[in-house]
Amino acid sequence: MLGKWNLLATIIVAVSVIAILSISAEEPEPPSIPEPAPKQIPKPDPIAESEVDKLKKQIADLNFEIKELKMKIDELNEEIKNLNQIIIEQIKVIYKWVISR
Repeated sequence: MLGKWNLLATIIVAVSVIAILSISAEEPEPPSIPEPAPKQIPKPDPIAESEVDKLKKQIADLNFEIKELKMKIDELNEEIKNLNQIIIEQIKVIYKWVISR
């Protein structure tokens, strides 16, 4: 009878240890990150606002100038291409003339 009680006590201790280990093995919750306080956006200064408008206009003007310059570059590249073709034809004519002499 004493053996039964020892077996029963051992089982109870084993179950208790398993329960304690499973409770301690649970992952802890991650720490909560506090929400930042909303930032107050300062009201724009009227002087700075007019400066911003000037800068925006200047940016628009520069973007327009960039587009014009890109178009001019395309025109010049086309002209270079045409001049290269003319030069190649002239070289061919000179080469044929030299060979025929």
